[in-house]
Amino acid sequence: MSRSNAAGARAVLGYSLARLLVFVVVTAALYLAGLRGVLLVLVAVVGSGLVSYILLAPQRAAMGAAVQRGLSRRRSARAGSAPRGLRARMAASAAAEDAYVDALDRDGGLSGQLPGQPPRQPDQGGTAS
Repeated sequence: MSRSNAAGARAVLGYSLARLLVFVVVTAALYLAGLRGVLLVLVAVVGSGLVSYILLAPQRAAMGAAVQRGLSRRRSARAGSAPRGLRARMAASAAAEDAYVDALDRDGGLSGQLPGQPPRQPDQGGTAS
């Protein structure tokens, strides 16, 4: 792991541990105040979120910057290479579907036929009896 990756991992781990610590402290304080059960958990989640938003802003910013650097580095490393993974499969599937639809259009298509319906009969040019 490079120094940049280690610093990013340290920022993410530090923020996550700080959030967990804030949650435990808020939960303990609310427990000592007499809250129990589901209400304790709900109030602790909301309360620790508010406290973390205020107290952990610098750590959150550092973590966000580290994650952004990592994503930018991955994107620049992939810029010259062929697409891989899900995006490549989606692009191949879309290209195959486009070729199929183009072939249908070229060969007369489905003539308005919906999947699962019998083929439509062409009009005979006469009047209905």
